[in-house]
Amino acid sequence: MKELTEEEYQWMQNLITRLNKKTMLMGLEEFLSYLVPENWPEEERKNLPGKTNMEILDVLLTLGVVMKTTDGRINVPEIYLHGFGLKRKGGIKRPK
Repeated sequence: MKELTEEEYQWMQNLITRLNKKTMLMGLEEFLSYLVPENWPEEERKNLPGKTNMEILDVLLTLGVVMKTTDGRINVPEIYLHGFGLKRKGGIKRPK
């Protein structure tokens, strides 16, 4: 996680701080509220990978940092859960 945020995707560090101690799975609208570019300090906004929260979400989905469940909630794979300081309550349904 350190290499990810310190070298290639420094903009994620601010997101990690805001998501710290939040619980996954998270509703899409709640997650998108953390991605609003205006939530980043002004000097960091130029480094964001998109101009809207949906564009930033698309990048996170492409990188595999987050996933959408079949019911539309946002999930973070186990490999990133600890690095983001997130908790998990319950689980997701396995596909049939």
